[in-house]
Amino acid sequence: MTPEQRRHLIYAPLRIWLGLCILLGLTATYAYLPHVPIKPIISLLIAAAKGALIVLFFMQLRKAEAIVRLAALVGVIWASFLFLFSFADFLTR
Repeated sequence: MTPEQRRHLIYAPLRIWLGLCILLGLTATYAYLPHVPIKPIISLLIAAAKGALIVLFFMQLRKAEAIVRLAALVGVIWASFLFLFSFADFLTR
């Protein structure tokens, strides 16, 4: 293993972890700000950024084969349907 590969193996996850920590701090700071109408949208964007970092780098879907990406997408769609129908059931009661 070359020194460049070794550096990449060490520093890449640390950079992603640092990015997640920054987003966590941003979330915690943003939670204590006064309520504004756009607050839920910004919070969901921060959560989506954290999810994207985890999925693309820690789950390594960025380098995965197409079938693995498709399976991950189907899982997200299925979970979305479960949340949607559960919420629809809750609203009708």
